[in-house]
Amino acid sequence: MQRDLPPLLESSIPGSWDPAIYDNFKNERRQPFCDLLSLLHPCPGARVIDLGCGNGELTLELHNYLKAAETVGIDQSSEMLGPTKQLGFAGLHFVHQTIESVLSGWSGNKNALPETSGKFDVIFSNAALQWLANHREIFRAIASGLVPEGQLCIQVPASYDHPSHSAVDDIMYEEPFATYFQDSTVVPARVDWVLAPEEYSQILFDEGFSKFHVRLQVYGHQLGSTRDLTNWMEGSLLSPFRAIFPPDIFTQFLHRYTQRVLEIEGDHSPYFFAFKRILIWGVK
Repeated sequence: MQRDLPPLLESSIPGSWDPAIYDNFKNERRQPFCDLLSLLHPCPGARVIDLGCGNGELTLELHNYLKAAETVGIDQSSEMLGPTKQLGFAGLHFVHQTIESVLSGWSGNKNALPETSGKFDVIFSNAALQWLANHREIFRAIASGLVPEGQLCIQVPASYDHPSHSAVDDIMYEEPFATYFQDSTVVPARVDWVLAPEEYSQILFDEGFSKFHVRLQVYGHQLGSTRDLTNWMEGSLLSPFRAIFPPDIFTQFLHRYTQRVLEIEGDHSPYFFAFKRILIWGVK
């Protein structure tokens, strides 16, 4: 029987992210970022923050697109932040910090770091907030971190009901995998707390946003075969397990995950991967 497990926040899993694996589908992951940029209003001279900036490559594009005076990229993973050392650019800098601590600072925590404290003209986040629970509280904190007329621009994956995600729930309770959760507070991240698009619209209305745009968009990706879902998810959804399992068990887990996905979806070549994402923009 499946146990009710507490959620794990991304920042609770140090050292679990591999930039090289994440970039295996770099081009496919880029399109939602471009769609987010198209929603932003021009704001030269702005102060901008990117929550969950990863390797910083897209943060640099954001900085240049907005002609920002200052852009701060934050990420909890030192591995993902490693490549940012090569991105020297005026007004652009990166901070090793959790999203939760940034949000806490905007909510009044006096221990906030100076780089991420105060208010911003643009609060941006591309495929990061799905790792955190309590989205109503998150958006309330984000609203408090915006200047008047400030913009939020956020994208969260919404494919938690897709076999690529449900397969994880199907197998994580099997042995030998379940053993690693019995005596530990560390459990895999769950992303099924992402809300429906209309709920995000209601939150923005309740928080006093004067204009907002929320949409569910399906990104269709043609993969070589169904088995490529494992390669895709190893760079994102399955990354936390790398920190939980010994290497040999993690290898077994990837094999069992592939097997379960094939049981559900069948072995197709090519394979069409319909990935749902929610794009959210608003002006405070």
